[in-house]
Amino acid sequence: MNQVELLSIYLPPTLLEQTAIESCDRLPKEIELIDRFAIRDLFLEQLVHQLRTELEYGNSSDRLYIESIQTVLAGHLLRHHCSAKVVTASMSGGLSKSKLHQVIDYIENNLNHDINLTELARVAQVSPYHFGKLFKQTMGSTPHQYVLKRRTEQAKILLADAKLSLAEISQVLGFCDQSHFTNVFRRYMQLTPRQYRHKL
Repeated sequence: MNQVELLSIYLPPTLLEQTAIESCDRLPKEIELIDRFAIRDLFLEQLVHQLRTELEYGNSSDRLYIESIQTVLAGHLLRHHCSAKVVTASMSGGLSKSKLHQVIDYIENNLNHDINLTELARVAQVSPYHFGKLFKQTMGSTPHQYVLKRRTEQAKILLADAKLSLAEISQVLGFCDQSHFTNVFRRYMQLTPRQYRHKL
């Protein structure tokens, strides 16, 4: 008998409803998710494992990353696992220069805060479901990746000030703790913050 791995993910019903309103051609009351057994959905598996990894081993306070995964997951469920055919609206071309400028300004002014997907989408005046796609089309990276890169760039500047501790720098740049700061910095720079500082 083959063993089956079971992983339960609970999404807020409001997330599915909001995603349906913002991106689909049907009202939420017309949409019902269906149970499916003995099928493989590799993209769904990938999303679920990313979410589980982040919640179990990552930094669950990194709301931007978690919200991004949840939004993509909700859209995928609506398109591929519903009792009725759901068509999501297509958006292409990326963000306009003015909207992109507003989003970048918001990010730069809030690097020391908990930046979330809903707020970035509000600044761009689009739905959270579409924002991630439009941002990546425009910038070539996800909002989460861009924010981490900008925090890393700012960290390089702050590390030149020997009076600032690593814990202080991680707090100033909105990392949930020093460990998160170290892991992100090493990912982008191939050095820990301490090693980078010693090379200055």
